[in-house]
Amino acid sequence: MSVLTLYSSDLMLISRVGGVARAAGWDFESRTDTQDADDSEFVKVFLDLGCRSVAPSQLVAIYSAATLERAVAFGPHVHVDLLESARKAGFGTVVSRGSFMGNVAAFLARVE
Repeated sequence: MSVLTLYSSDLMLISRVGGVARAAGWDFESRTDTQDADDSEFVKVFLDLGCRSVAPSQLVAIYSAATLERAVAFGPHVHVDLLESARKAGFGTVVSRGSFMGNVAAFLARVE
């Protein structure tokens, strides 16, 4: 079974994404740091760029290029540098927070 790992410290976001993931039959975990994180073909990653304790560059050291290619990073549209750092780190999908929040189920379907 696939596991969705969401890096975020936003409790409302964690609740929403977790609910959508579980309803779609996924195992779900949320993290605020990278301690004990590991990669496998079954791990799917969402990164909230507003989570200041986890940077895209930290995830490059943990996850394979293939995992990051199907990963989703999102953040405030006005933080262009943050969004660009996720692109440069190899995240396959980088979108504004508003776009992500309006389409959580669609982004989940993309990483399957």
